Amino acid sequence: MTSPLSASTIRSSNRRARPGNRRALLGAALLLAAMLVAPAQASAAKKVAVDLEGGAAKAEKAVVRALGDEGFDVVGTAAWKKAVKKAKGRGEQQIARAAKKLGVAAVVVGKVQKKGKKQLLVLTVHSGKDGGVIDTVEIAMKGGKADTSAVAADLGPVVRKGQVAAGGEEPEEKPEKPEKPEKPEAGKPDTELPDKPEPTATPAPRAEVKKPAEPAEGGAARPAFDINLGASFWARRMSVSPDQSADVYNGKPVPGLRLDGAIYPAAFFMKDSIVADFGVGFLLDMVWLSSELQGGGAKLGTTQTHWGVDARWRHRFGDSATSPTLLVAFTVENLQFTIGDRASAPADLNIPDVTYMGFGPKLGIVLPLGTPSFRVGTYFSYLITSASESNALPGRGLDGSWGIDWELHFDYLPFPWLLTRAQFGLTRFANSYKPSGGQTITGMGDMYIGGLITAGYVFQ
Repeated sequence: MTSPLSASTIRSSNRRARPGNRRALLGAALLLAAMLVAPAQASAAKKVAVDLEGGAAKAEKAVVRALGDEGFDVVGTAAWKKAVKKAKGRGEQQIARAAKKLGVAAVVVGKVQKKGKKQLLVLTVHSGKDGGVIDTVEIAMKGGKADTSAVAADLGPVVRKGQVAAGGEEPEEKPEKPEKPEKPEAGKPDTELPDKPEPTATPAPRAEVKKPAEPAEGGAARPAFDINLGASFWARRMSVSPDQSADVYNGKPVPGLRLDGAIYPAAFFMKDSIVADFGVGFLLDMVWLSSELQGGGAKLGTTQTHWGVDARWRHRFGDSATSPTLLVAFTVENLQFTIGDRASAPADLNIPDVTYMGFGPKLGIVLPLGTPSFRVGTYFSYLITSASESNALPGRGLDGSWGIDWELHFDYLPFPWLLTRAQFGLTRFANSYKPSGGQTITGMGDMYIGGLITAGYVFQ
C-alpha cells in the first residue's frame, strides 16, 4: 500500500509549478497582443490621403474610387485639409507631420498639366513616413475626367510602395525572381554568389527622382506669371471751380488697348517659401480718340496714355482653393492726356494738356466665388501726384494735386491657364490752383471712367 503524500510535499510541488505557469500566461498574453496590434498596423499602413486642388479637383472622385477598389482606406478630405492646415503648408516636412497625425502611409497630390492638345492628370505620391516623393504618374484626361481603371492600374502600385515603407504588408504582386547566375568563370570560387537584387518595393532614392512642381495653391489665385491683353473703354470728365462752361470737358467713351500682368519670380522654383509671394505688377493702356468739346462744336484729336508698375506682396488666407487672397503693393503710375490740333479749337478753350506722375500704396483682395474658376477682386490706390499743364490760359498757377485709382474686376478661368476678365475702373485727380492775374479758378477735378475686357495666359 502506498503511503499518502505529506502536506509539506504538496506545498513544495505547488511552489515549483508556479514559475512555469507564469511564463505560460505571459507568452499567451504577448501572443494575444500581437494578434490585436498586427491588424491595426496593417490597417494604418493602408491609409491614403488625396490632396487634389484647382483643375485636378474634378478628378478626385475617380482617384478615390480607384484607391478604394485597390483595397486602400482613403481618409476624408476635411480631415486631411485640417491636418495640413495645422502643419502649416504642403512641403515634405508638413506632409509628413499631417500624415503622422492621421496614420497615413501615402499622400497623393495632383494637378492638371497640358501637353500639346492633351490634358494630363499628374499625380505625385509622397511617403507618409518622411514626406518624400515616391513616384509620379500621368493619367490622360478626356473632357476634364480621368478613367478610374487607368488610375487604379497606374497609381495602385506606386501607393503600395508607400504602404510597404510605412510598415504594411508586401504587395500582392511579387517581384519576378532573378535569373539563375551563370557558371563562375575559371579561377573564381564556386561559392561566389551573384549580387543581391534590390527589392522593387523600396522607394527610389530622392536624388534619382525628379520632383515635380507642387500644384498651385488656390488654383489661379497664386500664379507664378500672368499676362492679359484686351480692349479698354475710357471717358474723361473734367470740371473746374468755380463752374465755368468753357472749362468743362465731357468726353464720350472711346476704345483703347490694354496690356497688364504680374510676375512672381521665386514662385517658379520656391513655391513653399514666403518669397514666392513677392512680385512685380505692370500695366499699359493707350487710347486714341476724337471727342467733341462742349460749347465749341469742334472735334479735336486727342491721345491718352496710362502706364504703371508696382512692387507687390500677396497673402492667401487658408489652404483652400477658394480662400481669399490679399494684395499689398507700392505703385508708381503716369497718366497723360494731350489735345492734338489746337489750331481749330475755340478761342476760349481752357482745357490744358496734363501729365500726372504719382506714387503711393495699393491695397486689394480677390475672392473666389465658391470655386477657383470664378472670382471677384477689387484694388484701390492712393496717389501722391505731381501734375503739370501745358497750353492752358495764362494766369492760373497749379498749386497741388493728388489722385485715387480704383478698379473692380470679375474673372472666369475655363482652364487653369486661361484667364478672362471684365473690369470697371475709375481714376480721379484733384488739382488746386493759386488764382492770379484776375483768374478765379481755384480747383479742377479730372476723372477718367471706363472699363476693359481682356484675356490672358496664367502660368501655375
